[in-house]
Amino acid sequence: LSIDELSRKKLDLTAEELTEEKALAYSCLS
Repeated sequence: LSIDELSRKKLDLTAEELTEEKALAYSCLS
């Protein structure tokens, strides 16, 4: 694994988590 691949996977994970948290927050608000 190159550093680029590793950091890209970490960024993808973070983005997914943020999206899930946003969806959760929206469903709680509505």
